[in-house]
Amino acid sequence: MNRQSSLRTAAASTSAVLETNASANSQIMNAPEQTGSSPAIKKPIELDLASPSAPPYWGDRAVELFTWLEELHPGDPGQVSGVTLRIAESGRYAHMRADIGDASQLYNGLPIYHGLGNLDADGVARFAEEATAGAGFVMALREPYCNVNQDALSGATLVFFGGDEPEIRLYFGAHCLGIVRGRLLDAFLECARLRSAGFDGTGDK
Repeated sequence: MNRQSSLRTAAASTSAVLETNASANSQIMNAPEQTGSSPAIKKPIELDLASPSAPPYWGDRAVELFTWLEELHPGDPGQVSGVTLRIAESGRYAHMRADIGDASQLYNGLPIYHGLGNLDADGVARFAEEATAGAGFVMALREPYCNVNQDALSGATLVFFGGDEPEIRLYFGAHCLGIVRGRLLDAFLECARLRSAGFDGTGDK
């Protein structure tokens, strides 16, 4: 079985579940905004990669894109773990982070999440480069909170498994907090490549 065929098969159940959740888990999903007599489309603040609306925003630094992680050993096909992997901004401002939380719980109108760790622009660029190379690697996430030394590690790690059926797993210690694979992994990696394109860690892009 070739890679594309196997990725489509592996992603089928995940996509069905995540497509259902896509519109419910974005703060703004292409909501119409009246401008004079013609409706305009408001740009989303954040957008689920499972949404059919997502591809045009993959390289848009103003939109934060996220994907839900599946359970490693789901009770039901496509069961998600409650953790999201997110990518925002671009160039030297690009960053990736893992969050856990409930988008239905709001504080000052925004969803409440707990940050599990992040990568800065250099980390995003290295992640995209190494994932494109296709070999497995491990990246430690840094502490996401400003009142903690941001050079400190959070304890969470991203593990990339290469091969014919690549996947990302998020670990905290020995516990796997979720997995991304199939077409959602392909989309996430393309976002990482687009957001870090041309950035070498020294420029102002």
